[in-house]
Amino acid sequence: YLMDRDKRIKTKDIRGSMFRMEQPLQLDVEDMDIVQDPNFFLRFNDNEFSGVRFRFNAGVTDETLTYLDRQKNIKLLDLKSCKVTSRILDKLNSLPELTFLSVTRTGLTGKDLLKLKRLKKLTTLSMAHLPGQSKVLADIKGSPLLDTLEISAENLSEADFKCLGSFKNLRRLWIKDAGTITDKDL
Repeated sequence: YLMDRDKRIKTKDIRGSMFRMEQPLQLDVEDMDIVQDPNFFLRFNDNEFSGVRFRFNAGVTDETLTYLDRQKNIKLLDLKSCKVTSRILDKLNSLPELTFLSVTRTGLTGKDLLKLKRLKKLTTLSMAHLPGQSKVLADIKGSPLLDTLEISAENLSEADFKCLGSFKNLRRLWIKDAGTITDKDL
């Protein structure tokens, strides 16, 4: 399905052979106009995607995710730099397979993320420039599942650095604006 600037839906028939997909289907949306419709996810079959990337798409708001809960297979959700707020938490909590979440530079806070049911089951969490990221770090301290973490150096305390040392299976740590980190912190 494609939507043009006049908001008319156009369809195109695709003919071909059926084939087995070796990889789960992921949706990567860069268009800022098409996502402003609250019916965005109604254009797709239920449980069609295992991942959705909206990153750097300023057109994505809470309304874009109105029907996100129809995609129960989502493991990866990238909302980096999208205009979402705490109003999406119910939708995030309806995703039973979610393991990768990026909420860097969104309207969410650490207090909001503490309400995420799958927070301690995430393998990848990107929350750089998230107000209150220290609260999230304290809550997930020692998580054996966390593999990749992206945070920002701003306001990191000594306790936060000790918390970072508690993730025994952490393989990738991205610290944005790390110029303020000292040898003692490391």
